[in-house]
Amino acid sequence: MEAGPTPVRGPASVLAAVAVVPAVVGAALGWLAGGIIGLVVGFILLGAVAPLGVWRRAGQLTAGGLGAPPADRQAQARLFNLVEGLCVSSGVTPPDVRVLPAAGLNVATVGRDEGRSTLVVTSALLDRLSRIELEGILAVAIAGIRRGDTRAATVVAAAWGLGVDRVLTPTRDAAIDDAGVTVTRYPPGLAAAYTTLIAEGTTVPGVTRSLAPLWLADPRPPGSPPAAYRTPLDQRLAALEER
Repeated sequence: MEAGPTPVRGPASVLAAVAVVPAVVGAALGWLAGGIIGLVVGFILLGAVAPLGVWRRAGQLTAGGLGAPPADRQAQARLFNLVEGLCVSSGVTPPDVRVLPAAGLNVATVGRDEGRSTLVVTSALLDRLSRIELEGILAVAIAGIRRGDTRAATVVAAAWGLGVDRVLTPTRDAAIDDAGVTVTRYPPGLAAAYTTLIAEGTTVPGVTRSLAPLWLADPRPPGSPPAAYRTPLDQRLAALEER
């Protein structure tokens, strides 16, 4: 049975928050320039420009693939085979697949909608995980695309992290873990992968605070302040071991 509804709130709340200050400024300028009509026009125009800008930037994040080059279908045939098989099982349009050279073991998904998403895996993740472990990790990432987590996180990232704790909830990680193992039907595979991630680290250099929600595990360096929306990897592992 598939896990319950996605524990994320709609990204519309982020877009609304982005609109507030420009709308107020537009209303004030409009009032000064043209009275009540200017107030209304300024409120609407500037209030719409900011959210549209964030939505456009979210699309640019998808197209940019977080700066990772496209994966090589021949050199990374195992990766493509797993992604495509999991997408068929999950009913998800295959994402654009990219590989980021990095020593941390991690994976990110980015995209405004399921049909146009990007999956970014680190080179270390491909090198260090077995096929079964990698399948477990990829299943969780693809579950996030299907359930809408990727859309919400992408809008938050495009808004420079504004409203992250309002949109993403602490139970999000556990929910996509559950959805992922529902597809693979093998919790020990994901548990083994998380054991390796904990031992070897998930840090991805250059990831900003606003981009961190796009990653499966916290990509920031050890010692970074804990994120309220994130479940620590050791707790996710413990939950899997109890299944």
